[in-house]
Amino acid sequence: MTVFESLIQEMARATGLPLRVTSEESCFLETADFPLLLQYRARQNDIVMLAILREPGITLSPQMMRKALELSFNGEKTGGSYLGISRDALVLSRSITPEHNKAEEFAGQLMSFAGKAQDILAEINAVETLQEEEDDEDDEDDDFPQKSPNSSLNIVFFPV
Repeated sequence: MTVFESLIQEMARATGLPLRVTSEESCFLETADFPLLLQYRARQNDIVMLAILREPGITLSPQMMRKALELSFNGEKTGGSYLGISRDALVLSRSITPEHNKAEEFAGQLMSFAGKAQDILAEINAVETLQEEEDDEDDEDDDFPQKSPNSSLNIVFFPV
């Protein structure tokens, strides 16, 4: 049994969650907002935590991509995790070393990572919401520019 399998089994007993390790040395968890994947890499002797913030096929606007880059810069807003694109999905990832790790510590690291993923997802969704509101406002302003109705001059005015 690997250290990873041992940690997952111990965490399953402690939490009562039906966690299991696949033959590929991974464990899948579902949160309310995004899936989490835990992947053990024997060669590196680490566990990679992956939060899939946007599924493949969901288009990210340029504003959302810019926000993701801003959040990812130097790992400051991601808590040292990496934010990137993998297989057309927006993914937050972090690797940890399982040695000397107890289930409680591992669960704490996982909860901290999931919380950071939730924060990042909220910031990216806020950009999407703002973009939708701006698009709606643009639709309302389709009559602009328009001519001044009380002038014989051909004056065009724009909203400020």
